[in-house]
Amino acid sequence: MLNAIQSGADSVPLDDGAAISVADLLVAFGMEPHVPELGDEERVENTQASFTPGPLLELLQSLIERGVINPTVLNYSLFGPEEILFLLDGLADISLLNWSLEGASSVTEGDTTIYTVSYTGVTLAPGQTVTISVATGGGFDSTPDDATPGSDYTALGTVLTFTGGGPTAQTIAVSTIDDTVVEGSEDFIVTLADPTAGTLVTSQANTVIEDDGDSSLLNWSIDGSSEVSEGGTAGYTVS
Repeated sequence: MLNAIQSGADSVPLDDGAAISVADLLVAFGMEPHVPELGDEERVENTQASFTPGPLLELLQSLIERGVINPTVLNYSLFGPEEILFLLDGLADISLLNWSLEGASSVTEGDTTIYTVSYTGVTLAPGQTVTISVATGGGFDSTPDDATPGSDYTALGTVLTFTGGGPTAQTIAVSTIDDTVVEGSEDFIVTLADPTAGTLVTSQANTVIEDDGDSSLLNWSIDGSSEVSEGGTAGYTVS
């Protein structure tokens, strides 16, 4: 079983021909969500010298390095102090994460604008993951008018996952929609929310959609009678 998981398998075959997923196997080991306290490592730092990890800890370390499990999703009450230190070695304190969002303040109607979501503060350990939500919405206030999702821009709602050893910044794109309506400038916002942990330093970016000059395409006409009797009234239509 240990060899199967450590070799990179996502499931372990059973004697009856079925298989159990790695996720279910972790549940069987009694794991449950738990974020270690900052002082955990300090309390056991002097007990490591003669410690030799057993096969279960080596298995968990292998799964963490492969990104199969998040090292914060463990029930540390199951382990002794030396084992806790082994599992926490190199684990970042994700409460120190600082999240930021950057993007253009304006975009021409019909173009696509890019936003960058990033974090600073700590370096995630290999395999350690954090997530954050990104979504679009109405502008900061009523001036200019709020852009309408679906007709002025393509609405966005997604969750970004950052993994230790990977990039600390990711980009998302919002496309605006070119139409023939003369409507002036409108705006929308992109917002960060619900990070796994940490502080939202810059959580919103407001972008104004600049009208692309459709008013220059207007064609004006006037129609009316070519003659009218004296004392009568002539009618004209402007369109």
